[in-house]
Amino acid sequence: MKIKNTVKKPLIALLLVITLIFSVSNTILASKTYEGKEEVVYANLKYNGKVDEIYVVNIFDKEGKIVDYGEYSKVRNMISNEKITMVNNKITVTNENDKLYYEGKLKNQTLPWNISIKYYLDNKEYLPEDIIGKSGFLKINIDIKENKNNDKNFYNEYALQTELRLDSNKFKDIKTDGATIANVGKDKQFTYTTLPAEGAKISITSDVVEFEMDAINMNGIRLNINADIDESEITGKVNDLNESISKLDNGANNIKDGASTLNDGSDKLVSGANQLKNGSYNLNDGIISLKKGIEEVEEGLNELNDKSSIITNGSSQIKTTLIDIESSLSKVSLSTDSMEKLSSSSSKIKTAIDEINVGIDSLKSNTTYENYKSIMNKNGLDIDNLKGSNSETIKMLNNEINSLTQSYMEIKDVEAYEKEALELKNQIDKFSNILKLIKGNNAAISGTENYLNGLSSSISNLYKGSESLKNQYKLFDQAILELSENLSHILVDMTKLSNGINELNKKYAEFDNGINEYTNGVSEIIDGYSNIVNGANNLALASKSFYTGTNSLYIGTDDLASGINKLYDATEDLAQGTGEFKEGTSDIDVEIENKVDDILSKFTNDDSKTSSFVSSKNKNIKSVQFVIKTKPIKAKEAVQDDDDFKESLNFFQKILKIFGLN
Repeated sequence: MKIKNTVKKPLIALLLVITLIFSVSNTILASKTYEGKEEVVYANLKYNGKVDEIYVVNIFDKEGKIVDYGEYSKVRNMISNEKITMVNNKITVTNENDKLYYEGKLKNQTLPWNISIKYYLDNKEYLPEDIIGKSGFLKINIDIKENKNNDKNFYNEYALQTELRLDSNKFKDIKTDGATIANVGKDKQFTYTTLPAEGAKISITSDVVEFEMDAINMNGIRLNINADIDESEITGKVNDLNESISKLDNGANNIKDGASTLNDGSDKLVSGANQLKNGSYNLNDGIISLKKGIEEVEEGLNELNDKSSIITNGSSQIKTTLIDIESSLSKVSLSTDSMEKLSSSSSKIKTAIDEINVGIDSLKSNTTYENYKSIMNKNGLDIDNLKGSNSETIKMLNNEINSLTQSYMEIKDVEAYEKEALELKNQIDKFSNILKLIKGNNAAISGTENYLNGLSSSISNLYKGSESLKNQYKLFDQAILELSENLSHILVDMTKLSNGINELNKKYAEFDNGINEYTNGVSEIIDGYSNIVNGANNLALASKSFYTGTNSLYIGTDDLASGINKLYDATEDLAQGTGEFKEGTSDIDVEIENKVDDILSKFTNDDSKTSSFVSSKNKNIKSVQFVIKTKPIKAKEAVQDDDDFKESLNFFQKILKIFGLN
């Protein structure tokens, strides 16, 4: 784009010169003093641009016998009465004046340009004579092309200026492109310049009232402009452009390398996301199994709590029995039935304490963190491996976030990759959220470990108390059995026995209080364990959400990898394109210089001789000028007969008409 703008600068100056030349061309032709023949070609066109007739005014600036050549249907002397002889296309005349002007009507009715003019009213094509006086939306299209049946030198070396004059009272809201616009009285004058060897497509639209239009005029002259263009500014800009192209190529290759690294990382990320998805699936299954195990432990605790009433009731019976014995002994009376009842109650308590001890031992085994990991492992999830994998994934995500951030910073200000930059930014945010989720997952695993270790410690302390209670009661039960046996044989020394029973009764009151505290502790454990059950339910819900999130993450990373692959392919194409662009523009300075020389060659004087438009036999041609016009589009009564008009001109008016100054 810079190249085009740079080349256009000298061309703009040339066009200004061309416009100036056209505006004074007739005066220049009239003021030249060098010797030679001049030809002014007058062409009258039909409304549609087809040639109607062509006249050539031949101008000589010498006296004496003049010989000229041309295929004319008729000739006439325009300024004197000297007879002109025409035999076999050879024209002979003896000129007694300083200048000779003679006119010839050409047999060959062709011009260097094929001109087509079309008229449309309200988007429908009409012959112009059919819309005279009508109103509507008018469009005029003028198409100028090379006439390949004519001498191509004129098309390649002559510029053509097209001029339309529109009455501003009749034509409103006039629109066109590429015209020089001027106000000429009440008319708007539109001038279009067609350079040598170039055609033109002219279009002009307007709202018209009672359509009429003056003739369309065209002037063609050969451009002889000596121009010395300083190309240093252009070449300097081109050198800057080459440096920029080199930087662009290097940048494209750097982007390609970065995209390659990003592409490799995306494959690892997809693999890691897949592992995370599979791990979260196994974790979810393990947590479901854990939830079931915790619910089973809760059922066991409820059963254990139900048996607490047997212990407390039995202990209450023993306590009541001891009181009865104490009361009976105080009366020095002991019943064998009471002793049997005492032994039976003690045996029931011992059995219940043993069962409680076994239940607490089972509870202790089932609530350890190691047992939790074992259960999870049986269901396909290694907690330690998951925790380690989470740590590796955290590290990998941190690295990937850093890599994506670096890539994002590289392309965020590149307009062509605005969409890819937005996708990278969204992925960075997603990965940051996933990173928080995985860190939270590790924190949940650590919290579960701490909670289960604390619970296991509490149950271990409870088990120690239960074990101690079992051992102590075993001794107590043995003592009761021995007491019962001894009492069944020995019913003597009742005072001593009564004192022992009294002491036993006091001790048992303390033991009964311990039994109540123990059963209350079991009840508190059940109340606390309900929190574990609720936590397990919440953990199961969170695990399901985590699995859903990791599955979405895997899908997203797979889509991201696909997008990064496309980005990498695009950067490869970009690098290849910039490389080809760099290679293709390596000699652009030479090409521009040649192009400028080629353009200037159309306008500069290359000292080539001007050819005669009439006949190749004519030599020493100073200039050839074309004056082309259409008929004015007017009502019949407003159009003056052209031949009558010619005949009414005096000599001075004829000279002015030759140069278009009348």
